[in-house]
Amino acid sequence: MIALSMCIGLALVLADDPKAAQSSTLTLWSSEEPMVGVFDELTSQGVSLRFGQDIIPTLIPWYDVRELHPAVLGYTKYQQVAHDLWRAHARLARGDYFGAESIYNAFEDEYLWTVGAQGADVSMGLVRCRLDRNDRVHAVVPFLSWLGASHSARSTDSKNDGSIFQGFDSKYGLIVALVPVFGPGDRGMAIGNDGDSSRISGRQRMLYEYYTLALDHHSHRTPQAESALKEIQASVRELGKRDVGLALIDEIVIAQAHPDPEKRTSARKSLERRVRASDGTWIELWARLALGASMIAEHDAELNEQGVIELIHIVVRLGHLSQPIAELAAQIANEYFIRTNRTQWGNELMLEAQAGWSND
Repeated sequence: MIALSMCIGLALVLADDPKAAQSSTLTLWSSEEPMVGVFDELTSQGVSLRFGQDIIPTLIPWYDVRELHPAVLGYTKYQQVAHDLWRAHARLARGDYFGAESIYNAFEDEYLWTVGAQGADVSMGLVRCRLDRNDRVHAVVPFLSWLGASHSARSTDSKNDGSIFQGFDSKYGLIVALVPVFGPGDRGMAIGNDGDSSRISGRQRMLYEYYTLALDHHSHRTPQAESALKEIQASVRELGKRDVGLALIDEIVIAQAHPDPEKRTSARKSLERRVRASDGTWIELWARLALGASMIAEHDAELNEQGVIELIHIVVRLGHLSQPIAELAAQIANEYFIRTNRTQWGNELMLEAQAGWSND
């Protein structure tokens, strides 16, 4: 009787314990073959299962979870979440950016700046949707969130290959479309929340500060900008190793925002070297855009004209690398042409950039 009671008691405990060592079957949206393993846990990032003798469980993000059997304690509350996140992921995959973004927006507060595969999917989903409608300002924070979320997903989840969408340069750790130069239509906008400082990396923080300063056009060439740059650069030095992405962005932001003319000139010389060394690449695209924006803002007519030439280079030669950036270059040049009573030139350059965009 005692043995029978113990068995019954153990069975009841196992039935109530969501982490009981029982076989679970997970049906995926991405595969016809179900996954069978030992249930580990449910979190906001997805379902974790252990396979064979694996010590570390495998996390399957909610967007790929179709059904878990048997249902464990707490699964019911995630079923609708899983279904909605799958819909967003599927719509994005088929190019329905508008439909995907409307769903991803509902999960922004919950998943932005979180670490894990599902956080990475929501973050990158928001990046891609916002870049699709050329909203670079509001794509910055999701991109920075993705940097942290995707790193964790790649390092802890063997089923997540950490594949990176086209347009991300892994050497520089930057997205080609997110150049830290902003145009007339971006002024007055805010990048957004920078997350919980205890959960984001130093690099994420530095990139956030660089982009924020680049966007804050009214602070350019003021003591406030100089102070901000000094703080960021001090943090960069604390990394103890050279980060080529941060070095590039530092030159671009200094060229636009530093109050010392000699510092701006030095940054422009560095960018000119990049142009010569990186012909026909996105590095040349970024460098020429920064040169143009920097020189047009100087109080020197000759430099202004040189800046316009840099921007025209982008529209005429480099638009195939990024049509939205070519259009941004045209907008910056057009603002200058209007100021110098050459409206027709600005109109023609805008039409050239837009024609390239429509033919892409």
